[in-house]
Amino acid sequence: MASIETRASGPRVVWRLNRPGHPLHQKKQHLECGTPEAAAEAKELVDARRGRITSDEAEAIVIGIDPDAAQPAKPKFSDWWREWLPTKTRIGPGTRLQYERQLLLVEGLLAETPAGAVGDRTLDRFSGLDIGAIMNVLKQTRDITNGTVTRYYSVVYSVFHAAVRQGHINANPCDDSDFERDQVADDDDGTEDHVYLSKEEFWLLHSHTAEEFQDFLEAKVGTGARFGEITALQPRDLVPPSKRHPRPRLWIRRAWKRVGGTWYIGTTKGRQKRLITVDESLFELLARNADGKAPDQLIFTAKGGGRLNHSNFVNRVWNRAVVQARRCQLHPPQPQERPLSEASGSCGMYGGRLKRGGAPCQNDVRPGFDRCSWHSGPASDAVSNCECADVLHVQPTPHDLRHTCVAWLFADPAVSVISVSRYVGHATMAVTDTVYGGLMPSSEATLADAAARARGRDADAKVMLLDEASSTPDAAATPSPQQHKAA
Repeated sequence: MASIETRASGPRVVWRLNRPGHPLHQKKQHLECGTPEAAAEAKELVDARRGRITSDEAEAIVIGIDPDAAQPAKPKFSDWWREWLPTKTRIGPGTRLQYERQLLLVEGLLAETPAGAVGDRTLDRFSGLDIGAIMNVLKQTRDITNGTVTRYYSVVYSVFHAAVRQGHINANPCDDSDFERDQVADDDDGTEDHVYLSKEEFWLLHSHTAEEFQDFLEAKVGTGARFGEITALQPRDLVPPSKRHPRPRLWIRRAWKRVGGTWYIGTTKGRQKRLITVDESLFELLARNADGKAPDQLIFTAKGGGRLNHSNFVNRVWNRAVVQARRCQLHPPQPQERPLSEASGSCGMYGGRLKRGGAPCQNDVRPGFDRCSWHSGPASDAVSNCECADVLHVQPTPHDLRHTCVAWLFADPAVSVISVSRYVGHATMAVTDTVYGGLMPSSEATLADAAARARGRDADAKVMLLDEASSTPDAAATPSPQQHKAA
């Protein structure tokens, strides 16, 4: 890892700092040594620390000074994040409140766990094993998804990352953990959480959606915008074609935020404002819904106007459309009632339950059946189990329209990762690669063709397969380039 260089002034040890989050990470470190023995001792020290030591720290240890002895006590985890959080400038009040709640939960849940009292522990007493234990306890005690665990991990990572940058600790313990973002558990069946709809599946779902929300669905899948972004669109966000830009464009620069119970319009997630080019049909759809509205009014609203609430939309519009799309006319789901000539009394006596609360239904049963009229027919969420082609066989969420948009974009090999990343508003291309890496088309053939064209060769020339060559009668008689040269 470290090496010794011989110079006119004497030997010196050279290495690259291996401390992610440190301002000098991956920068070369030099330690001048007067003798070969001192250089060997310094190299041994750097290698033992796996390069996670600066030249100043190494020099202090070599000459017998403990660099930690002269420093004040490290801050406690609870004190440090409370100092760090108010200094964050690129988050809104809602995100700041969310971070505070997450960090308070980390402290509270782990106060009496084998991992120890996290809040009272100083920053330098955390290791990668501790971070893994913290994430496991969070998941086990709160019964939360891997995606939610990742959000907690990201906040904890940011706390320690800031501590590294401020010199409180030498390395981020999160880098030494084996935590993987959005990981799949060992006992998981490996099924991906994302649902990617085909064109036919989307239009099937679209046809079963309430008519007043059909344009909303098409706008969401066409832009790939998040729910809070698409519901914050305003007529002034529409940019008509011009001589300089002949294609229509759309600003996505606002999103709904919440502080406590109060909603307000703020900036997009990660402040990733973007001006995207849209096709003419999508622009006309948006312009039609914006017609007659003031520049700062909402394009897509609830039935009574105002903000379109996500929960209300899911429960009253989306779920109903998904259920209807998953029901086959030839193979409808089974009804709830069963013929029972001697049935009498209330529906709840035979298993009928109210949807809210699950209390027994008090309505009288229908004559000859064990259910009342309200509980006759299929359950409200019952779907068909057939394999018919004109039935939806997946259970998407509104956010899956964003995933679907990305899948459709990557279906075109001419589309680049950076263009998709900018179109959907990812902070970096690394996010796009992490979330949608499996969708990206292979570029190996494209690279091979580019290399061939650069050499002036035919990129479309057919190459004889190995099996075809071996089966050719005169293949053995055809001399290789080496044989021809020898001859």
